[in-house]
Amino acid sequence: MTILDIDGNLKYNIYGQKINNATTNHLGFYSKVVFYNDKILALFANGKDRYSNKESEYPTQFLIFNTKGDYIKTLETEYAIIDFCYDEDNNRLIMHLDEDIQFAYLSLDGIIN
Repeated sequence: MTILDIDGNLKYNIYGQKINNATTNHLGFYSKVVFYNDKILALFANGKDRYSNKESEYPTQFLIFNTKGDYIKTLETEYAIIDFCYDEDNNRLIMHLDEDIQFAYLSLDGIIN
């Protein structure tokens, strides 16, 4: 993920949690990103599908960063997330899932400070 200022100047590059200097076969990928107060919530796919043990087509994790790009924590949902939005009125994430349960929400109260 690349963060630029309003003029397009590079501020930070944020890498997946398993990135290192060694060559790796799978780095994962970021999907949708939202700002939550002073945090960045990024949908991240990095792993295997829990049913087929193949590479996941959809992300299952939210990686949390501060606005300087420092990693804070990972929220693993264990569900394939197609899309999501932040519900500011109820302080939660509403998710569209590629699962038997098609819609879900995750309350952020007490999870992210």
